[in-house]
Amino acid sequence: SDLRAVRIAQTPLFEERNVPSSKPWEPALRRLDREIPEPAVILSDPLTSYCIPAYSRHRVVSALNQHTSPGDARAVERARDLETMLNPFVPWTKRLPLFAEHGVQYVLLNETLRQPLHHFYCNISPALAPKVRRSFLDARAPSEAPRFNIVSDEGGFLLLRVADISPDGEGAAVANPYLVESLTADAAIVGVDMEGSVRLAAVRIGASQAEAGGDFPMACWFVRMKGPLAPFPYEVTVRLETDYPKGPLYRPGWAKVYRRFVQARAARTYRFRSQHAPCDGAFPPPDWPVGALVADKFTVDVAGAASAGDYTVRVIVRAPPLLVNYELNDYLSDDDSLEGIPVGRIRITRRDER
Repeated sequence: SDLRAVRIAQTPLFEERNVPSSKPWEPALRRLDREIPEPAVILSDPLTSYCIPAYSRHRVVSALNQHTSPGDARAVERARDLETMLNPFVPWTKRLPLFAEHGVQYVLLNETLRQPLHHFYCNISPALAPKVRRSFLDARAPSEAPRFNIVSDEGGFLLLRVADISPDGEGAAVANPYLVESLTADAAIVGVDMEGSVRLAAVRIGASQAEAGGDFPMACWFVRMKGPLAPFPYEVTVRLETDYPKGPLYRPGWAKVYRRFVQARAARTYRFRSQHAPCDGAFPPPDWPVGALVADKFTVDVAGAASAGDYTVRVIVRAPPLLVNYELNDYLSDDDSLEGIPVGRIRITRRDER
Protein backbone atom coordinates (compact mmCIF):
# COMPACT_ATOMS: atom_id res chain seq x y z
CA SER A 1 0.00 0.00 0.00
CA ASP A 2 3.04 2.29 0.20
CA LEU A 3 3.15 4.43 -2.93
CA ARG A 4 6.94 4.28 -2.99
CA ALA A 5 6.67 0.58 -3.75
CA VAL A 6 5.65 1.34 -7.32
CA ARG A 7 8.70 0.05 -9.17
CA ILE A 8 9.76 -1.25 -12.55
CA ALA A 9 12.61 -3.76 -12.45
CA GLN A 10 13.40 -2.57 -8.91
CA THR A 11 13.94 1.01 -10.18
CA PRO A 12 11.80 3.59 -8.34
CA LEU A 13 9.45 4.86 -11.02
CA PHE A 14 8.65 8.19 -9.38
CA GLU A 15 11.55 8.67 -6.97
CA GLU A 16 12.94 11.64 -8.87
CA ARG A 17 9.50 13.24 -8.95
CA ASN A 18 9.17 13.66 -5.19
CA VAL A 19 6.30 11.22 -4.77
CA PRO A 20 5.58 10.96 -1.04
CA SER A 21 4.97 7.86 1.03
CA SER A 22 1.30 7.12 1.60
CA LYS A 23 1.95 5.93 5.16
CA PRO A 24 1.18 9.29 6.81
CA TRP A 25 -2.16 9.28 4.98
CA GLU A 26 -3.23 5.92 6.40
CA PRO A 27 -5.21 7.25 9.42
CA ALA A 28 -7.21 9.65 7.23
CA LEU A 29 -7.88 7.06 4.54
CA ARG A 30 -8.89 4.35 7.00
CA ARG A 31 -11.20 6.88 8.65
CA LEU A 32 -13.23 6.98 5.42
CA ASP A 33 -14.96 3.71 6.34
CA ARG A 34 -16.27 5.32 9.54
CA GLU A 35 -17.26 8.60 7.90
CA ILE A 36 -18.97 7.02 4.88
CA PRO A 37 -21.39 4.25 5.97
CA GLU A 38 -21.67 2.41 2.64
CA PRO A 39 -19.22 1.75 -0.22
CA ALA A 40 -19.11 4.90 -2.33
CA VAL A 41 -17.32 6.52 -5.28
CA ILE A 42 -14.81 9.14 -4.14
CA LEU A 43 -13.22 11.81 -6.30
CA SER A 44 -9.66 12.69 -5.36
CA ASP A 45 -6.33 13.49 -6.99
CA PRO A 46 -4.55 10.62 -8.82
CA LEU A 47 -2.07 9.91 -6.01
CA THR A 48 -4.68 9.76 -3.28
CA SER A 49 -7.05 7.85 -5.55
CA TYR A 50 -4.34 5.24 -5.99
CA CYS A 51 -4.36 4.63 -2.21
CA ILE A 52 -8.05 4.94 -1.29
CA PRO A 53 -8.99 1.37 -2.35
CA ALA A 54 -5.97 0.02 -0.44
CA TYR A 55 -7.04 1.57 2.87
CA SER A 56 -10.83 1.52 2.55
CA ARG A 57 -13.76 -0.24 0.89
CA HIS A 58 -14.45 2.69 -1.42
CA ARG A 59 -13.93 3.16 -5.14
CA VAL A 60 -12.45 6.02 -7.17
CA VAL A 61 -12.96 7.62 -10.59
CA SER A 62 -9.41 6.97 -11.82
CA ALA A 63 -6.06 5.99 -10.36
CA LEU A 64 -2.46 7.04 -10.81
CA ASN A 65 -1.10 6.58 -14.29
CA GLN A 66 -4.01 4.42 -15.47
CA HIS A 67 -3.31 1.77 -12.81
CA THR A 68 -6.81 0.41 -13.26
CA SER A 69 -8.19 -2.66 -14.96
CA PRO A 70 -6.48 -3.29 -18.32
CA GLY A 71 -9.94 -4.10 -19.62
CA ASP A 72 -11.20 -0.58 -18.88
CA ALA A 73 -11.72 0.95 -22.32
CA ARG A 74 -12.43 4.32 -20.66
CA ALA A 75 -9.21 4.55 -18.65
CA VAL A 76 -7.90 7.57 -20.55
CA GLU A 77 -11.29 9.27 -20.48
CA ARG A 78 -11.57 8.73 -16.72
CA ALA A 79 -8.11 10.21 -16.12
CA ARG A 80 -8.99 13.28 -18.16
CA ASP A 81 -12.37 13.69 -16.47
CA LEU A 82 -10.76 13.46 -13.03
CA GLU A 83 -8.51 16.40 -13.91
CA THR A 84 -11.45 18.41 -15.18
CA MET A 85 -13.65 17.75 -12.13
CA LEU A 86 -10.93 18.95 -9.75
CA ASN A 87 -9.82 21.92 -11.85
CA PRO A 88 -10.91 25.19 -10.19
CA PHE A 89 -10.50 27.10 -13.47
CA VAL A 90 -13.15 25.04 -15.30
CA PRO A 91 -16.75 26.30 -15.05
CA TRP A 92 -19.14 24.15 -13.04
CA THR A 93 -21.36 23.87 -16.11
CA LYS A 94 -18.68 21.60 -17.56
CA ARG A 95 -17.67 19.87 -14.33
CA LEU A 96 -21.07 18.95 -12.86
CA PRO A 97 -22.20 16.59 -15.65
CA LEU A 98 -19.03 14.57 -15.09
CA PHE A 99 -19.94 14.05 -11.42
CA ALA A 100 -23.22 12.49 -12.54
CA GLU A 101 -21.59 10.46 -15.31
CA HIS A 102 -19.06 8.86 -12.97
CA GLY A 103 -21.43 8.51 -10.02
CA VAL A 104 -19.30 10.61 -7.66
CA GLN A 105 -20.74 10.71 -4.15
CA TYR A 106 -17.86 12.21 -2.16
CA VAL A 107 -14.83 14.43 -2.77
CA LEU A 108 -11.58 14.05 -0.81
CA LEU A 109 -9.10 16.91 -1.08
CA ASN A 110 -5.61 15.92 0.08
CA GLU A 111 -4.00 19.19 1.14
CA THR A 112 -0.92 17.57 2.69
CA LEU A 113 0.92 17.38 -0.64
CA ARG A 114 3.87 19.77 -0.67
CA GLN A 115 5.69 19.02 -3.92
CA PRO A 116 4.26 19.39 -7.43
CA LEU A 117 4.04 16.24 -9.52
CA HIS A 118 3.63 16.14 -13.28
CA HIS A 119 3.65 12.73 -14.87
CA PHE A 120 1.44 11.66 -17.75
CA TYR A 121 -2.21 12.00 -16.59
CA CYS A 122 -1.16 13.17 -13.14
CA ASN A 123 -0.77 16.92 -12.57
CA ILE A 124 -0.69 17.96 -8.94
CA SER A 125 0.07 21.58 -8.01
CA PRO A 126 -0.03 22.15 -4.23
CA ALA A 127 -0.05 25.91 -4.83
CA LEU A 128 -3.54 25.51 -6.30
CA ALA A 129 -4.94 23.75 -3.20
CA PRO A 130 -6.58 26.91 -1.75
CA LYS A 131 -8.30 27.62 -5.07
CA VAL A 132 -9.51 24.01 -5.37
CA ARG A 133 -10.93 24.17 -1.83
CA ARG A 134 -12.64 27.48 -2.50
CA SER A 135 -14.16 26.29 -5.75
CA PHE A 136 -15.92 23.43 -3.95
CA LEU A 137 -16.98 25.33 -0.84
CA ASP A 138 -18.30 28.31 -2.82
CA ALA A 139 -20.28 26.24 -5.36
CA ARG A 140 -24.00 26.93 -5.03
CA ALA A 141 -27.09 25.15 -6.34
CA PRO A 142 -30.10 27.04 -7.80
CA SER A 143 -31.57 27.18 -4.29
CA GLU A 144 -28.34 28.85 -3.07
CA ALA A 145 -27.66 25.78 -0.93
CA PRO A 146 -24.09 24.41 -1.01
CA ARG A 147 -23.47 21.84 -3.72
CA PHE A 148 -20.96 20.08 -1.42
CA ASN A 149 -21.33 19.60 2.34
CA ILE A 150 -18.35 19.22 4.67
CA VAL A 151 -18.17 15.78 6.32
CA SER A 152 -14.79 16.33 7.97
CA ASP A 153 -11.85 18.71 7.74
CA GLU A 154 -8.99 17.23 9.67
CA GLY A 155 -5.25 16.67 9.31
CA GLY A 156 -5.03 18.23 5.86
CA PHE A 157 -7.87 16.14 4.39
CA LEU A 158 -11.18 17.77 3.47
CA LEU A 159 -14.01 15.28 2.88
CA LEU A 160 -17.11 16.61 1.13
CA ARG A 161 -20.42 14.93 0.41
CA VAL A 162 -22.00 15.65 -2.97
CA ALA A 163 -25.33 17.33 -2.21
CA ASP A 164 -26.62 18.87 -5.45
CA ILE A 165 -25.18 18.48 -8.94
CA SER A 166 -28.23 19.72 -10.84
CA PRO A 167 -27.07 21.46 -14.01
CA ASP A 168 -28.75 24.80 -13.32
CA GLY A 169 -27.45 27.51 -11.06
CA GLU A 170 -24.06 29.11 -10.67
CA GLY A 171 -21.62 28.22 -13.45
CA ALA A 172 -18.72 30.43 -12.43
CA ALA A 173 -15.21 29.18 -11.77
CA VAL A 174 -12.20 30.61 -9.95
CA ALA A 175 -10.59 33.46 -11.93
CA ASN A 176 -8.37 31.85 -14.57
CA PRO A 177 -4.92 33.49 -14.99
CA TYR A 178 -4.18 31.44 -18.10
CA LEU A 179 -7.05 32.76 -20.23
CA VAL A 180 -6.10 36.15 -21.66
CA GLU A 181 -7.71 38.62 -24.01
CA SER A 182 -4.66 39.57 -26.08
CA LEU A 183 -0.95 39.10 -26.64
CA THR A 184 1.67 41.26 -24.98
CA ALA A 185 3.29 43.95 -27.12
CA ASP A 186 6.62 42.06 -27.31
CA ALA A 187 5.11 38.72 -28.42
CA ALA A 188 6.31 37.33 -31.75
CA ILE A 189 3.49 35.95 -33.92
CA VAL A 190 3.98 32.30 -34.88
CA GLY A 191 0.57 30.96 -35.98
CA VAL A 192 1.60 27.34 -36.54
CA ASP A 193 -0.70 24.37 -35.91
CA MET A 194 0.80 21.71 -33.70
CA GLU A 195 -0.45 18.22 -32.85
CA GLY A 196 -4.16 17.62 -32.29
CA SER A 197 -5.93 20.97 -32.82
CA VAL A 198 -3.51 23.06 -30.75
CA ARG A 199 -2.11 26.17 -32.43
CA LEU A 200 1.04 27.93 -31.26
CA ALA A 201 -0.12 31.52 -31.74
CA ALA A 202 2.88 33.47 -30.44
CA VAL A 203 6.08 33.29 -28.42
CA ARG A 204 8.10 35.64 -26.27
CA ILE A 205 11.73 35.03 -25.29
CA GLY A 206 12.15 37.16 -22.19
CA ALA A 207 15.90 37.76 -22.48
CA SER A 208 18.49 38.37 -25.15
CA GLN A 209 21.22 36.68 -23.13
CA ALA A 210 21.50 33.99 -20.45
CA GLU A 211 24.31 32.25 -18.62
CA ALA A 212 25.19 28.57 -18.70
CA GLY A 213 23.67 26.97 -15.59
CA GLY A 214 21.14 29.79 -15.30
CA ASP A 215 17.70 30.30 -16.81
CA PHE A 216 15.58 32.78 -18.71
CA PRO A 217 11.84 33.55 -18.87
CA MET A 218 9.73 32.60 -21.85
CA ALA A 219 6.06 32.53 -22.79
CA CYS A 220 3.92 30.75 -25.37
CA TRP A 221 0.38 31.62 -26.36
CA PHE A 222 -1.88 28.85 -27.61
CA VAL A 223 -5.30 28.60 -29.20
CA ARG A 224 -7.33 25.41 -29.17
CA MET A 225 -8.80 24.98 -32.64
CA LYS A 226 -11.90 23.01 -33.58
CA GLY A 227 -11.36 19.29 -33.89
CA PRO A 228 -10.23 16.42 -31.67
CA LEU A 229 -7.27 16.70 -29.35
CA ALA A 230 -4.48 14.16 -29.25
CA PRO A 231 -5.28 11.19 -26.96
CA PHE A 232 -2.31 11.75 -24.63
CA PRO A 233 -1.20 14.61 -22.35
CA TYR A 234 0.53 17.48 -24.11
CA GLU A 235 4.04 18.71 -23.45
CA VAL A 236 5.91 21.80 -24.63
CA THR A 237 9.52 21.25 -25.68
CA VAL A 238 11.89 24.19 -26.00
CA ARG A 239 15.16 23.24 -27.65
CA LEU A 240 18.27 25.40 -27.94
CA GLU A 241 21.01 24.59 -30.42
CA THR A 242 24.18 26.19 -31.73
CA ASP A 243 26.79 25.24 -34.28
CA TYR A 244 29.64 22.90 -33.36
CA PRO A 245 32.93 21.79 -34.96
CA LYS A 246 32.39 19.46 -37.91
CA GLY A 247 35.25 17.40 -39.32
CA PRO A 248 35.54 15.19 -42.41
CA LEU A 249 33.63 12.32 -40.76
CA TYR A 250 30.51 14.41 -40.21
CA ARG A 251 27.38 13.28 -42.06
CA PRO A 252 23.81 14.62 -41.55
CA GLY A 253 22.50 11.05 -41.33
CA TRP A 254 24.43 10.41 -38.12
CA ALA A 255 24.81 13.99 -36.90
CA LYS A 256 23.53 13.19 -33.40
CA VAL A 257 26.13 10.47 -32.84
CA TYR A 258 28.87 12.74 -34.20
CA ARG A 259 27.76 15.72 -32.09
CA ARG A 260 27.68 13.70 -28.90
CA PHE A 261 31.21 12.49 -29.60
CA VAL A 262 32.33 16.11 -30.05
CA GLN A 263 30.50 17.13 -26.89
CA ALA A 264 32.17 14.37 -24.86
CA ARG A 265 35.63 15.47 -26.00
CA ALA A 266 34.97 19.16 -25.42
CA ALA A 267 33.04 18.71 -22.15
CA ARG A 268 30.46 21.06 -23.62
CA THR A 269 26.95 20.68 -25.02
CA TYR A 270 25.72 22.41 -28.15
CA ARG A 271 22.13 21.33 -27.89
CA PHE A 272 19.77 20.96 -24.94
CA ARG A 273 16.06 21.17 -24.18
CA SER A 274 13.52 22.02 -21.52
CA GLN A 275 10.10 20.34 -21.29
CA HIS A 276 6.96 21.07 -19.32
CA ALA A 277 3.20 20.55 -19.34
CA PRO A 278 1.29 23.54 -20.78
CA CYS A 279 0.29 25.94 -17.99
CA ASP A 280 2.35 23.72 -15.67
CA GLY A 281 -0.45 21.15 -15.78
CA ALA A 282 -2.86 23.45 -13.93
CA PHE A 283 -4.99 24.11 -17.02
CA PRO A 284 -4.46 21.30 -19.58
CA PRO A 285 -5.61 21.52 -23.23
CA PRO A 286 -8.77 19.36 -22.78
CA ASP A 287 -10.12 22.15 -20.56
CA TRP A 288 -9.28 25.00 -22.96
CA PRO A 289 -12.33 26.62 -24.58
CA VAL A 290 -12.24 26.40 -28.36
CA GLY A 291 -10.94 29.65 -29.81
CA ALA A 292 -9.70 31.08 -26.50
CA LEU A 293 -6.18 32.50 -26.10
CA VAL A 294 -4.16 30.63 -23.44
CA ALA A 295 -0.95 32.10 -21.97
CA ASP A 296 1.74 29.68 -20.80
CA LYS A 297 4.56 31.44 -18.92
CA PHE A 298 7.56 29.40 -17.83
CA THR A 299 11.31 29.37 -17.22
CA VAL A 300 13.85 27.64 -19.44
CA ASP A 301 16.83 26.10 -17.64
CA VAL A 302 20.16 26.50 -19.45
CA ALA A 303 22.47 23.48 -19.34
CA GLY A 304 25.49 24.02 -17.11
CA ALA A 305 27.76 22.57 -19.82
CA ALA A 306 26.29 24.73 -22.58
CA SER A 307 28.94 26.13 -24.91
CA ALA A 308 29.07 29.90 -25.23
CA GLY A 309 27.50 31.18 -28.43
CA ASP A 310 24.36 32.22 -30.24
CA TYR A 311 21.56 29.64 -30.00
CA THR A 312 18.47 29.10 -32.09
CA VAL A 313 15.37 28.58 -29.94
CA ARG A 314 12.89 26.01 -31.25
CA VAL A 315 9.45 25.06 -29.89
CA ILE A 316 7.30 22.02 -30.50
CA VAL A 317 4.02 21.01 -28.83
CA ARG A 318 3.21 17.32 -28.92
CA ALA A 319 1.32 14.60 -27.06
CA PRO A 320 3.58 11.55 -26.81
CA PRO A 321 2.44 8.26 -25.26
CA LEU A 322 3.84 7.17 -21.91
CA LEU A 323 6.23 4.74 -23.61
CA VAL A 324 7.41 6.52 -26.75
CA ASN A 325 8.01 4.60 -29.97
CA TYR A 326 11.21 6.19 -31.28
CA GLU A 327 12.33 6.02 -34.89
CA LEU A 328 15.87 5.48 -36.16
CA ASN A 329 16.24 9.21 -36.81
CA ASP A 330 15.72 9.88 -33.09
CA TYR A 331 18.92 7.97 -32.33
CA LEU A 332 21.08 9.06 -35.26
CA SER A 333 19.97 12.38 -36.72
CA ASP A 334 19.63 15.85 -35.24
CA ASP A 335 16.47 16.15 -37.34
CA ASP A 336 14.41 14.07 -34.91
CA SER A 337 10.86 13.96 -33.54
CA LEU A 338 11.56 16.87 -31.17
CA GLU A 339 12.71 19.22 -33.92
CA GLY A 340 10.43 22.21 -33.41
CA ILE A 341 10.02 25.41 -35.34
CA PRO A 342 12.53 28.26 -34.85
CA VAL A 343 11.02 31.11 -32.85
CA GLY A 344 14.05 33.27 -32.02
CA ARG A 345 17.62 33.40 -30.83
CA ILE A 346 19.45 33.95 -27.55
CA ARG A 347 23.10 34.31 -26.61
CA ILE A 348 24.54 31.97 -23.99
CA THR A 349 27.60 33.11 -22.03
CA ARG A 350 30.00 31.35 -19.68
CA ARG A 351 31.77 32.89 -16.71
CA ASP A 352 34.80 30.67 -17.24
CA GLU A 353 35.22 31.90 -20.82
CA ARG A 354 35.09 35.64 -20.24
